[in-house]
Amino acid sequence: MPGPTPLMAATLLGLIIVAPVAGATTRVLDGHDGRVWDLDHSADGRFLASASTDGTVRIWDLETTATVRILQPHDGRVRAVAFAPDSQAVITGDYGGSIRVWSVPDGRLLRTIAAHVDVVRDLAYSPDGRFIASSSYDKTARTWRATSGAAVAVFRGHADTVNTIAFAPGSTTVATGSGSVFNSPPDYRIQLWSVDKGAQRTVLSAHTDNVRKLRFSVDGRFLLSGSDDRTVRLWNLSEGAAVATFRGHGSDIPDVAFVNADCVVSVSYDRTIRFWRVADGVPAGRLDGHSSAVWAVSVAADGGLASADNDGLIRLWAHDRVAAACEQD
Repeated sequence: MPGPTPLMAATLLGLIIVAPVAGATTRVLDGHDGRVWDLDHSADGRFLASASTDGTVRIWDLETTATVRILQPHDGRVRAVAFAPDSQAVITGDYGGSIRVWSVPDGRLLRTIAAHVDVVRDLAYSPDGRFIASSSYDKTARTWRATSGAAVAVFRGHADTVNTIAFAPGSTTVATGSGSVFNSPPDYRIQLWSVDKGAQRTVLSAHTDNVRKLRFSVDGRFLLSGSDDRTVRLWNLSEGAAVATFRGHGSDIPDVAFVNADCVVSVSYDRTIRFWRVADGVPAGRLDGHSSAVWAVSVAADGGLASADNDGLIRLWAHDRVAAACEQD
């Protein structure tokens, strides 16, 4: 029986499998002392990064499940983490508004960017590795030169917390999504922007509550969004419209991802991981068993999953388990 691979679902602090597939296994990564807010796999499949309310980012070796780095000069809670495309660097964002860039091989702090005047909510590297993007509670999103930390563009246009930011595959466009409980009237829009100019290109509106996460498809044709309105939406960017709406979660949806071109995954405060078929919008399988709200999911290059919950553990799901969930009716 094959063991779990880098493309597994990492359930931080207590993931439970509902209706497990025969032969599927999971591994648990135990090290954080608080909620794990964010996860990201390295492109080379060797590592998983996790960001936590305990003020640390951990880099995990997925072969041995050992912690190989603990990154901890942040002053408080770490909200976001992302690997560089070459897997040699990782960026982290905290409640103080700072972005830090770290060397993965030796754990050195390479630079600190005074990025925002409030919490760094989300981070992303451009696929070509040239840019870093950040979004914040300060109602802005920004891009930075990855090699120097120099500011490139500021995206102003949201009237609320910018919860999420994602790069399109060509590295020339970013998408942002907003919403919070603090602003009235709220802003639940998705906006697409030019990376270098900061010019708005498109506005997408359909969600009726906070937009929590955005992900582009590999070919750049589609955008996936997860929201506190308990829906996942698939947007055709050439049409500028949602072409599918996935319903089934019983609570907020803080993270979503493409498993492959045919299947997407979402996680929810309802403690479940759900899979959806892209072609017809039909629900596929689901994973139950988290003992608390599930906050994050990450898909590895080989198709495995990692998911994280409120308790602070990480559980790795084997790729065959994920494949079976995508194929279930």
